[in-house]
This record gives sequence, C-alpha cells and structure tokens, in this order.
Amino acid sequence: MMKFLKKFAVFFIVLVLLNGCGQTKPEATVQPEQTEKIQEEITEEKLPEEEPSEMTEEKPLFSFIELENAVPVSFDIDLDGEMEKVAFYETETGEFPTAVTVEETDGVVYDFTTEFLYETRVFIGNFDFENQYLLFNGDVASADYESYCLRYADGQFEICGMQENALEEAGSVLYAYIDMINEDGTIVFKKAMDYLGTWIAERTFVMKDGAIVPCEGSLWEIHDTETYHRPSIKTMIDIPVVYMENGVEKAGSLAAQTEIYITAVTDDDKVLFITAIDGKEGCIQLSAKDYEWMIEGTSEYDCFEYLPYAG
Repeated sequence: MMKFLKKFAVFFIVLVLLNGCGQTKPEATVQPEQTEKIQEEITEEKLPEEEPSEMTEEKPLFSFIELENAVPVSFDIDLDGEMEKVAFYETETGEFPTAVTVEETDGVVYDFTTEFLYETRVFIGNFDFENQYLLFNGDVASADYESYCLRYADGQFEICGMQENALEEAGSVLYAYIDMINEDGTIVFKKAMDYLGTWIAERTFVMKDGAIVPCEGSLWEIHDTETYHRPSIKTMIDIPVVYMENGVEKAGSLAAQTEIYITAVTDDDKVLFITAIDGKEGCIQLSAKDYEWMIEGTSEYDCFEYLPYAG
C-alpha cells in the first residue's frame, strides 16, 4: 500500500509540473500615453527638422535703349501699362532746337524743348532699377555740351538733379556729354576742363535718390584714349610737388625741363594730380587768381613752356 501511494504522489507531481510548463506568460500591456510618447521619440529620431529656406529676392535687371533721330519708339515710359511713342527731333542744319517728345495713346503729344543744336543723344533706361528715365545730351554751340535727365508722367516732364562734383548741390543740368552707359547702370560722362591747358576729362556717375551723382571716391580724370591725344607739358622752372611713394606723401620738386601729364583734379580745384615722364606720380597745389592758375604764387604761364588751352 505504501509503495502505491508513493508512486501516485510522484505521478501527481510530474503531472503538475507538466501542466505548469504548458502555461504562457501574460502579455505586457502598454498604456495609450506610453504609445504616443514612443511614437514621438521615433518621429524625432527618424524625421529631423527641416531648416527654413531663406527667400532670396532677385535684383531687378538694368536695361536701356538709345533712340535714333526722328524714329519714334513704342515704350511704356511712365509704367502705366500702356505704350507711348517716344522720340526726339534734331534738324540737320541746327536751325531749330532739339525737342524730346512723348505721344500718348490718345494721340496727344507732349514735348520738352532743349537748346541743343547738334550731336543729340537720347537714352531711355531704368537707372535706379525701378523707374524709367530719359537721359540725353547735346551741343548748344561749339562743343558746349549739356546733359539732362527727365522722368515723364501724366503729360509732365520732371527734371532730375545732376550733380557735377561731390562738393556742389545737384542742379538741373550737367555740363558734359554721355560717353557710355555700363551694364551696371553707371554712366560715364566726359567734358573739357581747363587746368594748365584744356583736357578731356571723364567721370563715372550713378543715379541715387532720384539724381545723377558722381560715384563715391571718383574724380574728373584725364586718360589717354584712341580718340584724344593727351600731350605732355614741360616745366621751365623747378616746381614744388608732393610725390606719392608706396602710398606715402613725400615733398619734392619737378626740375626744369621735366615733362608731366595731367591725370586728375580734386573737386575743390586745389590739387592737380600729375604723372612725370619717368612714371613718378604726385600732385601740385593750385590757387586761382583772376583767369590764371597760380603755383606757389607763380603764374602757370611762368612755370611751363607751353600750355595747350583751347581757343
């Protein structure tokens, strides 16, 4: 009997153990808030934030056209969405002054009459990269050039300011002629200047705040070009000069019989830049007396052998 009970007990224990091995562990449950948190962590890890892209504003393009005498051009000169006809008329004989005209779509013609007799040039361009302007020049007598800048709207011509140098206020006219217009909207003007002779000088201008003004740091400069021969002038006496050596000013003198070229002049008419025939660069101090230039109290005519003044 005892043996039977022992066998039954062993059999029961084995059966219990076998049933226990067949059980599965209860599944872990995840609360809703835990699911959202996990999803946020995955999103942050796999989807990095995109950097905001900077919007680059395109700069307006500069453009211009040059008109031909007595050839009207259709152009929206006042930016009202309608095409006006813009023209200028210069007589071949110079008998009548040149007129710049704008014909509206209703046939009404508005004109701006100049004193130009010869060599008129008229340009239309957005010199401030926003509005359209009429820029033109002409000869009123014998190589006496004038330049104007106009803005047209509603049958009216508004005269824009023209500033000849950095020390003067802008006026209505620039006593120079247009040499070229650059792709960046700057304008090169040329004119005759009388400093120890008559020279053709040039300077670059730009439109700023509705006026044509010299580019910052520019001067009226005299260059050797294919169309103009720049002669040298020769000293008769020793002349005080300030040389520029490696950017440093150094007092010196031009010996008699030294050839020099005039290269530029300051806006106050007090300093004349020169280049000696040997390549040295410097400047001469000027002062005005009546109709002559003086150098350290000596007349210009007593300083140089020949001064090539026009006329």
